[in-house]
Amino acid sequence: MNLSHPVLVRPPQILSNQVTLKNNFDIERKDLTETEIVLVQQGNVNAWFDGISYSLGSGDIVLIPGLSYRLSSLGENPCTLITLYLSSFQYAGQEEGRLPYALRETLLPCSNSTVPMTGIITQVHGELSEKRPDYRIAAGKLTEYLLILLQRKLMDNDVSAEPASLLSGIKEYIENNYEKNITLSSLSDVFFVSPFHIAHLFKEKYDISPIQYLIKTRIKIAAELLVQTSYTVFEISNLVGYPNANYFNIIFKRFTGMSPGKYRKKMQRKL
Repeated sequence: MNLSHPVLVRPPQILSNQVTLKNNFDIERKDLTETEIVLVQQGNVNAWFDGISYSLGSGDIVLIPGLSYRLSSLGENPCTLITLYLSSFQYAGQEEGRLPYALRETLLPCSNSTVPMTGIITQVHGELSEKRPDYRIAAGKLTEYLLILLQRKLMDNDVSAEPASLLSGIKEYIENNYEKNITLSSLSDVFFVSPFHIAHLFKEKYDISPIQYLIKTRIKIAAELLVQTSYTVFEISNLVGYPNANYFNIIFKRFTGMSPGKYRKKMQRKL
């Protein structure tokens, strides 16, 4: 992709907070004006954006460009979060307070490339908390470097330039690999795009989530095999990616209104 690197013309004002959630405690934020960078320092947490829920683990980073959201700790185990609140910054040619290439919430799963960002977020929070001499200067410089790393990552993972080809590629991949254990995380690994972007853009384009499309594709293929072949239900279950035949029966009946065996008999009578 031919992407120009964005230029920061006004550095951000920065605040930070560290909080520990436990016993299914919630944080809900609405009508935001800041861009937030949330680091899951330890533990696991559920995040809700526009009704879609994601599970986040230690080392994951979430960019939230002024969107409402809710975070909830999982069970009784505590989860510690560090949040940086960035405001009043601007990139050349961009709306104030927004990161280029981050139009929606963006998950950066823990990886070798995000480890330096994790360290910087922790350092920025430390500077703002300890308030040692020149702490604002130190926090500002660290944050500017963090934004450079984030923009590089976002440019590498950019989906806004070619969403149509990306989504058609994901759709085709599902159709050709339906028998595999496909998840949002595995699609993210294949297409180098965050699970958040894949889920939101796919649903907007096709009015169905990627995982629901996977299930729909599997059931469609299974229905064809039931009518056109003599494979057993157990064999077909394995062929379409369901090693557990009982679970396959439940899913198939949910989509067609009848068990695989009844579907086969009914459709073969019509031939």
